[in-house]
Amino acid sequence: MTEKKKILFFGLGSIGMRHARLLDEHFDVEMAAYRTGRGGNDLDIKEFRTLDDAFSFRPDIAFISNPTDLHIETATECAKRSIHLFIEKPLSNRLEGIPNLIELINKNNLINHVAFCMRFHPVIKYLKDEIDTASAFYARTVCSSYLPAWRPSQDYTKSYSADSNRGGGVINELIHELDYNEYLFGKVKTVHVNSGQISHLDISAKDFGEFLLHHENEQKSHVSLDFFSHMRERTVKIYYPDKVIMADIIKQSVKVFKDHNCTEEKDISDENMYLNQLKTYFDAFDGNKSDALCSVEESLNMVKLISDSEQ
Repeated sequence: MTEKKKILFFGLGSIGMRHARLLDEHFDVEMAAYRTGRGGNDLDIKEFRTLDDAFSFRPDIAFISNPTDLHIETATECAKRSIHLFIEKPLSNRLEGIPNLIELINKNNLINHVAFCMRFHPVIKYLKDEIDTASAFYARTVCSSYLPAWRPSQDYTKSYSADSNRGGGVINELIHELDYNEYLFGKVKTVHVNSGQISHLDISAKDFGEFLLHHENEQKSHVSLDFFSHMRERTVKIYYPDKVIMADIIKQSVKVFKDHNCTEEKDISDENMYLNQLKTYFDAFDGNKSDALCSVEESLNMVKLISDSEQ
């Protein structure tokens, strides 16, 4: 990053503050925030209460970490003003407005990224860089957790994760798994979805989803998501004619199995995926754009496929 950037946050909750702390510790930036809820933050970031005041800050980059259903509206207002975009995942819970946003991004040559941080997780990086995923014929991914344990100090029933109207639900909350399957195995051509609400959780949003993805190179992958399990699991199994590779994201290990026996095992070094993501994003301002960055246009494919499959 060759010059000091001015960053405007839209939403400064737990996700926004995580980015802000890393920016404060590792980057030479000036930060401000537009907030409509309660104010105050432990980094003394200046806060604005009106959009006019916020845009008078003249930001170079917008970090959009407000509720999912506001992402496109917010990003569009920023793109009109030629402000570069860092948008929290998922891009949106609906297709409306995305084509217009892409048009503005291209017109104003904006650096943009939908923050699928799992692309920067050391296990996913290892699979992308070191494993021949193109030779696999099938992959099976499981992401299972317990929503009430996500934020123990909060009432989970009142969180946006539990609220379908605010873009909550297992698909939007755990869409990382769908994204990194596309990242590892190629663009998804079709997706079959079985999703709904089957548990005891007191929520209005969906709590499970099963996805069969058909990739452009004819590979298939299956993704299973839920947030009603008391046993955490986050694994990717990659199938070849002569072996299976199992990556455990929580344990940060990769194992190779042949004839039912583990023949190789590798522990993956710990890295801060959020910091890796920010460094990769800012590198793009110096002309070093990485395919690990997920553009709005790239992210649209998955939003559209899921939307079409659920109709």
